[in-house]
Amino acid sequence: MPKRECLTCRHLHDGPGSRCPTCTTTRERARLRPTTTQRGYGAAWQRLSAQVIAWFGRCVDCGHQGSEDNPLTADHIVPKSRGGTDAWDNLIALCRNCNSTKGTSLPEPHPDPQNSHTGMG
Repeated sequence: MPKRECLTCRHLHDGPGSRCPTCTTTRERARLRPTTTQRGYGAAWQRLSAQVIAWFGRCVDCGHQGSEDNPLTADHIVPKSRGGTDAWDNLIALCRNCNSTKGTSLPEPHPDPQNSHTGMG
């Protein structure tokens, strides 16, 4: 069978179908995963996330102010999957690098942005 170009990544592959095995697996996983809204990250979360990022203004772990290749993200101190909520006292701003590497470690809580103006920002 001649090699074909993957429709997604453009790498040559000799498997069946129009996508390489890696891209096929990635697409299948994405199809099976619930949407962001179904997982609790819809429009309300996007607004809250933007407020948290604006209030902190920088990553609470490394101090990075965010950039195109390493933007700030709002993160739950106690993950929603472990009973955390979207309450202000459970949210912090982390850069994408710190958010990706934190794993299961839980950062220290921060001052409540609604009741205090003495925190970072």
